[in-house]
Amino acid sequence: MVMCRLLVLLSKPRNENQFLEKIIDYFVKASVNDVYIKGRGHRDGWGFVCLAYSESTGKPVVLSFKTLSPIDSIYSKSILNRFVEKVSVYDEVYLMIHSRLGGLTEPYGEEHVHPYFFKGKNHLLWFIHNGGVDKFRLSEFVGENPLLHTDSWFTAAYISFKMNDCSSSVDECVVSIYSDLAEYISKNSSLNTGLLILQNGEHHLYVSYIPRAEAASNVYYALYQYVGETNIAVFSSTIHYYMVQEDKRYVDNVKQLKPGVYKLSFKNKITKLS
Repeated sequence: MVMCRLLVLLSKPRNENQFLEKIIDYFVKASVNDVYIKGRGHRDGWGFVCLAYSESTGKPVVLSFKTLSPIDSIYSKSILNRFVEKVSVYDEVYLMIHSRLGGLTEPYGEEHVHPYFFKGKNHLLWFIHNGGVDKFRLSEFVGENPLLHTDSWFTAAYISFKMNDCSSSVDECVVSIYSDLAEYISKNSSLNTGLLILQNGEHHLYVSYIPRAEAASNVYYALYQYVGETNIAVFSSTIHYYMVQEDKRYVDNVKQLKPGVYKLSFKNKITKLS
């Protein structure tokens, strides 16, 4: 099982960049000192992927980065500062950012840092994950040695492979795939994910919160949502903790996410699909 923190964010930084800066700061603090696991840090790497759009071109630009360097290192701080500066010129950004604390049975190395990327027959896919799944069962479907990859990698591979064979809409495919994945969730765990898909020139951004029954009350796996005028976000419980502790101006627009699969967009905000 992997213990991680994640943030999925839609933002219009050219209009207002303060929330993006603030919530990334809360993400860093949650990654360094996670109050829900006795202050341990998520120090096995961090990374992000971001689709950035400018009205002048109408086409997405991919910004991505992964490193084993701790997120509070001087190097990592410089990368995050430059990223915030870089995206401030874009009209819309779709961001997934993740920090990792690998489990005892999971491999270690930069290749195992999230987000994972897969290129399918007609899609590009990025994936971040918190929780645990049975990678040994998933490996039978994917056809790879379970010693060489994390459970999160196998989950992303499964999604990509299934997307290749799905003829329904992207939303319907994702809902069906996550319904199947629920059978692989480890005991006392949850399937908390961010999923970004580019297909046929359109982007689709999803989050999932699918806890096993025995994990439904575990505050560690809880996800929270924020909906504002220029920012929409879903994030791990520790990020919510630091938000409440340090800046209560956002709290009125925050609520706990109920179990399900959701799609995020500026038009429809956060839509529950299943």
